[in-house]
Amino acid sequence: MIYNLNGTYESPLYKKNTHICLYHNNIAEDYPPHWHMPLEILMPIEHSYTIIANDQRYDVNPYDILFIGSGVIHSTIAPPEGQRFFLQIDVSRLKTITGINSVLAFVGKARLFTPENSPAIHRKLVKLFEEICEEYGAGEEFDSMYAGGNDPNTADIQEIDEISSTTLCEPIIYAKLLTMLTLIGRNHLDTIDSPATTQVKKMEYAGKLMAVCRYIDEHFTEDITLEEVAEKAGFSKFHFSRLFKQYTNDSFYKYVNQQRIAYAEELLSNPDLSITQIGIQCGYSSTSSFIRMFKQFQNCTPTDFRKLREKYSFRSGQRLPFTLSEEQTESI
Repeated sequence: MIYNLNGTYESPLYKKNTHICLYHNNIAEDYPPHWHMPLEILMPIEHSYTIIANDQRYDVNPYDILFIGSGVIHSTIAPPEGQRFFLQIDVSRLKTITGINSVLAFVGKARLFTPENSPAIHRKLVKLFEEICEEYGAGEEFDSMYAGGNDPNTADIQEIDEISSTTLCEPIIYAKLLTMLTLIGRNHLDTIDSPATTQVKKMEYAGKLMAVCRYIDEHFTEDITLEEVAEKAGFSKFHFSRLFKQYTNDSFYKYVNQQRIAYAEELLSNPDLSITQIGIQCGYSSTSSFIRMFKQFQNCTPTDFRKLREKYSFRSGQRLPFTLSEEQTESI
């Protein structure tokens, strides 16, 4: 069932006019190692699945929720029988919202939420994900109602075809995803610093660290340093490093580079910009350092990434194979 695989890169088969695809999979099929740009959220509803993400094993039981970050190589070992839902959704458009970058950094390569490790929010996350599935399914039903074109008002319907129910459900799905990320972020705030730290101090730290993340998001193309940002936040370099790691699950410099590479992905869609120009605009002093860092985060060079995106762009008009076997047949 894996679609549009080129090597290990999977291009998402987004629903028309959206940046969302949702699958209900009940096939006993293992997935080979692959990666894609959208965030993926997986929730089994029958039997357990094993996911290998970033060389770490996750045993995902029914109604556990696994987040898999952008660009992470992952594979799936499926049970002989089972069912799961998994959502692929572009979160790049959310990164301008204050606090979301830091939550996505905390989610990191992969993050599993279970009743045991997240008792305060697990049921709420499951309910929101179920609502996302229902909303997406309602759009599918609407699209199928008018697929035959037999309605006497077909001409009128065609005029608004670009604003189908699926398109209109997209902001609702994004709103529910934002709620999920907010719950995760707020729940994570309680882990900042030591257990002895008062709630007031934790909230003070959280406010400062959120401001730091916002500052980085606005200045990552500049030559900002850990020492400079720590001083702005009013911490010593060492205390700041520890708090920042706790808050984002990443080091300061990894977080900065993560924002630079995400920006590079956007710029690579512009064919008029060279790789060198993009590297400079993203804050890298040399093309070689930009390419090395891009490959570290996205498992391919900027040039390869640009070619893959152009090949599978929904704007290209190219018909995409429906299955891996079809793609292999077409290439013979």
